[in-house]
Amino acid sequence: AQRGYRQLKFETSIKGIKVGDVMNENIVNVTKDITIQDLVDDYFMKYRFGRFPVIEDEKTQRFIGVISLHDIKGVSKEEWAEVKIGDVVKTVSEIEKVNMSMEISDAIKKMGKNNLGHLVIMSGGRLRGIITKSDVMRFIKIRSEFH
Repeated sequence: AQRGYRQLKFETSIKGIKVGDVMNENIVNVTKDITIQDLVDDYFMKYRFGRFPVIEDEKTQRFIGVISLHDIKGVSKEEWAEVKIGDVVKTVSEIEKVNMSMEISDAIKKMGKNNLGHLVIMSGGRLRGIITKSDVMRFIKIRSEFH
């Protein structure tokens, strides 16, 4: 009964909140032509994000996919200076894409059901943001302080 009450309280606390309210809009993109070494040195170490959106180039901003620390672990460190992230980036499946108006509760369920650590927010065919489980939990924690 206690678990049911907590679940109800949680669902009530996030009712009406949209993905667009929680997403990180300050996206740091990387282009597909940088090396894994540059990605590690200039992005993972600098920004301390666990994943980055990959775009075709700065001009078109065409979204290709998301690259994570996990994705580069399969490449030996000796190859990092030569291998481009465009060669190892994973394209984003439709299941990972959501729109800004999706209820955050539905996004949480979608991440859980599909074992996803993040969702990509698209609008008009363009990348608008990324939302991670930790973004959601941080948002809920802060929100609970005020409600």
